[in-house]
Amino acid sequence: MWKKALLAASLLLPLTCAPAEAAKVGPLIKVVEPEPMRIPSTIHLLAKTPMYKDVDTAAAPADGLLAPQHDVIVLGGQYDWARGRSWWKIQTWLGERWISPEPWNVDVPPPTKLTLLDLTPLYAARDASLPPSAELTPQEVQVVDAEKQWFYSNDPNEKKWIKIRTTWLGDQWLQLPVGQIGYIKPLDTYAYYGGEPVYSRLPANRYQMNPEDSDLRLENETVHLIGEYVTVYDHFYLTETKAGRGWVANRGAEAIRRTENVAIQSDTPLIPDLTRPNVYTVLQPQTVQSFERLADEETYHVRTPQGEGWIRTAYAEPTDAKPISLTVKLGSERGLNRFPFALFPLDRTLPAG
Repeated sequence: MWKKALLAASLLLPLTCAPAEAAKVGPLIKVVEPEPMRIPSTIHLLAKTPMYKDVDTAAAPADGLLAPQHDVIVLGGQYDWARGRSWWKIQTWLGERWISPEPWNVDVPPPTKLTLLDLTPLYAARDASLPPSAELTPQEVQVVDAEKQWFYSNDPNEKKWIKIRTTWLGDQWLQLPVGQIGYIKPLDTYAYYGGEPVYSRLPANRYQMNPEDSDLRLENETVHLIGEYVTVYDHFYLTETKAGRGWVANRGAEAIRRTENVAIQSDTPLIPDLTRPNVYTVLQPQTVQSFERLADEETYHVRTPQGEGWIRTAYAEPTDAKPISLTVKLGSERGLNRFPFALFPLDRTLPAG
């Protein structure tokens, strides 16, 4: 332990000149704990880097300068670290500190595995002019090394060299677009989509996803998510739809498949399509059975004699409303709503005055 402390102390350089200005930040910096591919657990600093004790202000003075070094322990980072300057929360012998290096002054270990999506040639060395040793079909492979800054590029289609381990040829090199250096982790969850394009082929990045090139569109539909493709830049989701498997760029609203009895206490709108809440049928007080609900809100998917749709008990006739006698003078024309929410307008208005 003392040896580690002495080594760490030797990597702190005296602050003899003004460091680079701290990146401008707001009152809070949103960082994410390390997770595979997206936020590495250790990083390598390739240049002298100022560190900060507190950056929850518009600018913070540096209290030290870290020398170039390997295996800096990461406590949290920002998802855009590979695209531009961002903040890292790190562990030092002085406690928690913040750094904000440029992406070209950072390197990270390659992922331990990746998923090949296409037929991929293997090479004995990092030289694409050589004849390939073999070609691998789409599969998951073990990574043993990568070229320096394998993640950094201004073009997600630029290819980088990755070294993998095979059982019959030993270690071999392959080239992949930066946007396709990732792996698929299994998922088993459901998600609701109000309008989401589905693609049969995974693009290099979401900015190349043209809705006109999609195979179908999920409209007011819940689908099964079976996989998440993760890269340092992004993630995509593999879904099972009525037309087969496909990729979507967003996770959607998490849906829980479970049968529940829902008691309706007062008149409540039954909404066939959550993207069109102004189209609805009014359900009178009763108990209905839901077969799924959205995880982050009390929104239930139900089947009733009046049809199938969604209900949210908060979007109901208030049970605690009290009659009053009051005159209100309208300064302008006002719309009428069936329930005390603007989402449920009636096709009538009250004139001004």
